Amino acid sequence: MQYWTPEEQNTQTIPFTGLLVWNRIIWVGFSLLIFIYTVFRFDFNRFLDKKLKDNKENKEEESTGKFSALSKIPLVNKSFSISHSFKMFIRLGIMEFKNIFSDNFFRAILLAAVVFLFFDMWFGSPTYGTPALPMTYYMLEAKDSTYIILVFILIVFMTGEVLH
Repeated sequence: MQYWTPEEQNTQTIPFTGLLVWNRIIWVGFSLLIFIYTVFRFDFNRFLDKKLKDNKENKEEESTGKFSALSKIPLVNKSFSISHSFKMFIRLGIMEFKNIFSDNFFRAILLAAVVFLFFDMWFGSPTYGTPALPMTYYMLEAKDSTYIILVFILIVFMTGEVLH
C-alpha cells in the first residue's frame, strides 16, 4: 500500500488479511470482555442512589418505625397563572445559566478558545515571513473557520446538559 498510486488509493481497499485481521480479532475480543464485565457488574440501583449513607439511614428508620418531621409531605397549592409561569421561566433560566457557567466542559472549551485566540495573535499573519501585529480584520477572518467548530461543540454539549 505504501507504493500505491493516488488512483489505487482512492479505488482499492486495504486487504483484510494478516495482521489487520488479528488486530480486529484482539480488539473486538477485548471490547466484548469489557462489555460482558460491565453488564454483569453494573447495578442501576446503586448507580441511581446519590447518597448511599442517607438511604441506609432511611432504611433503618423505616425498619424501626421512626420517622422524622422532614419525611412528612406538605400540601402544595397549585398555581397555573401566567405570571407564576413567567417567574418560573426566569428562575429556571437563571439556574440553567449558572449551571452552564459552572460546568467543567464549558470551562474547558472556553479555555481552548482563548488558547487558540492567543496562538493566532502570537503568530499573527506573517507576510513573506515577516511577523506582523494582529489586526482586527485578520483575527476575525482567522477565527471564522476555527471558532465555528468550538461554537457547535458548545451548542451540542450545553443543549444536551440543559435538556437532560
